[in-house]
Amino acid sequence: MNGLARIARPRASPRLHCTVLTTVDQLAAFAPQWQALARTDTTHCSLFATYDYVLLAWRHLHSADDRLFVIVVSDGTAPVGVVPLAICPSRRWGMKVRVMRFIAQQEGDRPGIVSAGEPASIWLAAFEALLAHRAHWDLLQLAELDQDDWPVTNLGGFGRGIFGRVEADTSVASIDLRSAWADYLASRSRNTRKNYRRKLAQLDRRHPEWRIETATEPAAVERALNRYIAIEQQSWKASSPVGVAKDARHASFYRDLLGLLATRGEARISILTSGSTDMAGSIQMIWRDTVLDRHIAHARQYDADSVGSVLGAEVIRQHFGSGRTTLDLMGLAVGHPKRLQVEEWSTTTRITRRVTLFNLRSRVAPIACAVAARRAIRGTPLAWSGTP
Repeated sequence: MNGLARIARPRASPRLHCTVLTTVDQLAAFAPQWQALARTDTTHCSLFATYDYVLLAWRHLHSADDRLFVIVVSDGTAPVGVVPLAICPSRRWGMKVRVMRFIAQQEGDRPGIVSAGEPASIWLAAFEALLAHRAHWDLLQLAELDQDDWPVTNLGGFGRGIFGRVEADTSVASIDLRSAWADYLASRSRNTRKNYRRKLAQLDRRHPEWRIETATEPAAVERALNRYIAIEQQSWKASSPVGVAKDARHASFYRDLLGLLATRGEARISILTSGSTDMAGSIQMIWRDTVLDRHIAHARQYDADSVGSVLGAEVIRQHFGSGRTTLDLMGLAVGHPKRLQVEEWSTTTRITRRVTLFNLRSRVAPIACAVAARRAIRGTPLAWSGTP
């Protein structure tokens, strides 16, 4: 919504109630029910909202001051939804701010929630719990929501004393795998096809022995991950705060995660190699009928050989005819320099949204008022829930 408005906050069904899990032991006790809910939710639940992923992300990536805040929504005694959040203090605007966010927001992609029924009812109940515990958080940031998710479409309904805004977050590109590779390639632009064939021919000339080795078994995935990390350390990512092995915590997280997924046949690591030299690598995860193209890297000494581009295209080709329906190229920030390059290969793109809520009864109230004033001066649409 635009401008200032007072809106009656919708209420959750009286049958729904929330429990907040704040310890790892509580998560472990609830694990069987969480896993059962994820199996039931075949429409909305992502890999990044599952118990196993959330637990590993928490164990490996949380900071000392972070606190679990996992909301379980129940209908009577039966759990019907999970909203996996954490309170993560960080320095913003020259002060420590208690930020509530998805646990999987660091390394996940579109984390989301688990819902046995209509997600809107789960969100609504969860927000009542968040408002009831508003003394514990200053800022709520929900990343990579779809434009029809309840927090996006109901920005004005959070109640008195909450300032909210919605912004474009990431561009999500995906490929429909249900056709043949030849038909899909023919549907790409002439320029995309020409560049692909040129890079493929160039690699054939310079490295005629090149091949792609793909690991799927647990022991092979472990070895391939070591090779991938070695490639990443020779890539531009080595000097940037991104990547699988950007620090020891993240490397350990991915070892445990990919090891677990490999036992289920849900992990693939592809290495482009020539002779005994590894030049590029790709990490993919499988979630139901979707391939998540999670990470890719190439050694910088092979920049001129376009090994990353060739590997990316060959990974796409390999998944046609696999029985899976979608290859998710994962999200890139809106404005990312490689966004258009990725979208050349996609059959569907969409923009996700980031919802930020300022708790006006906390230390960030002056910041929220400044943001609102600046937007009003600029004539930028803003959303305000309740009265500051």
